[in-house]
Amino acid sequence: MRFRLTLWHTGVLIVFSLSLFLAEGRLLRDRLRERRDDQLLGDLRRFEILYHEFGAEILADEFRRQAALGGVEDVLMALVSPDGQIVASSDLSPWRDVNLGDVATAELRPGEVRFRTLPVPWTGSDVRLAEARTESGHLFRIGSSAEEDHALIVAYWRVFGMVVLAMSALAVGLAWVLTGQAMGGVEQVTRTAMQTEHGGLSVRVPPLARGAEIEDLTAAFNSMLDRIERLVTELRDVSDGIAHDLRSPLTRVRSLGETILTTPDVTPAGRDAAGAIVEECDRLADMVNTMLDVAEANAGVASYATQPVDVGQLVREAHDLFAPVAEGKGVALAADVADAPMTVIGDKRRLQRVVANLVDNAIKYTAANGTVTVSAREAGDGVVIEISDTGIGLSPGEQGRVFDRFYRADASRSMPGHGMGLAFARAVVRAHGGDVTVSSEPGKGSTFAVRLPPA
Repeated sequence: MRFRLTLWHTGVLIVFSLSLFLAEGRLLRDRLRERRDDQLLGDLRRFEILYHEFGAEILADEFRRQAALGGVEDVLMALVSPDGQIVASSDLSPWRDVNLGDVATAELRPGEVRFRTLPVPWTGSDVRLAEARTESGHLFRIGSSAEEDHALIVAYWRVFGMVVLAMSALAVGLAWVLTGQAMGGVEQVTRTAMQTEHGGLSVRVPPLARGAEIEDLTAAFNSMLDRIERLVTELRDVSDGIAHDLRSPLTRVRSLGETILTTPDVTPAGRDAAGAIVEECDRLADMVNTMLDVAEANAGVASYATQPVDVGQLVREAHDLFAPVAEGKGVALAADVADAPMTVIGDKRRLQRVVANLVDNAIKYTAANGTVTVSAREAGDGVVIEISDTGIGLSPGEQGRVFDRFYRADASRSMPGHGMGLAFARAVVRAHGGDVTVSSEPGKGSTFAVRLPPA
């Protein structure tokens, strides 16, 4: 927008300047021609008086004197008889190549004056010619070179070009600065909107003295963030409250199920139902605990142990733990870990759970004869754990939501799970100062990368 506004402002200024200078150039040319015509007409009238009072001989002397003063290359003076014979003239040798026309074809009545502009061959200049016919039928031809006028017009256009270039450069600079000031408020709102992705909904656009429109935009944007933050906070409070409130009834239901299982006179059908109740209670309890862990991590109130953790050992343990699961499904599970220790500071138990969740997901969504690779390496700004698979993959839209709580992609709805594993992984890793990202292609697999800061 800033670039386009700068182009528009500069273009409008250039078009306006061109129109103005073109009009001024045409006006200058017309004024110079009018001035030269006035000079020629004055000379013509004076020569007519001399001819009527003193004859052609005095006129010839005056022609030669005026040509000597003005320069024979710049003035043309002649009195031509009706049959085309020159009665009196200045030195016409410089004008021999100029086509003055036939005297007989000069359709002029006595006392009438005609002005013409004739090109001068080989010079690129013109001669302005004034013609008038006397009562006796003779024709006066008084001409003046327009070379000075031409030089003045060329100088004008040269100055015009330099002025336009200077104005264009100045216009670009001014337009860029002014549009930058005008768009600065919008850019600040954009930066704040982008900060909400990592900084949460607590960021706000600072007050900007950029005009009423920008102030209204800032106020509306901050008001929208306030409302969204209230809604999200209320939603999280409700979900966290539900999670807390579910713990007690789940514990009681599970206890009842265990009691039924240990009762001697329970029928086999009742014992099976009680076992199913205990399993479902365990699953729900795991979901509730995960929800609480995510809520605490996102709120920054979780109490994590801070101890050195060898990431290489963490990855090898996850490989050994899930190797039988992968083998049972026909999936090749490989580990690629450097021998050198890679240490981070954090909660080992929770980091183990993060890696376990990611490896379990990779095996779960990879078909038989597929491959899952778990690797760990040191990067320039920390340690990176990558879990790559050749499974079903994720569409671009799913990649943007896969870390949301309870979100499950369409292709995974038939699989067991509750949609909290990836949300837990990202919450824990961000609580450790790192992040989890995903790159995927539908039908070709996914790669989840866990980046942790170094110890």
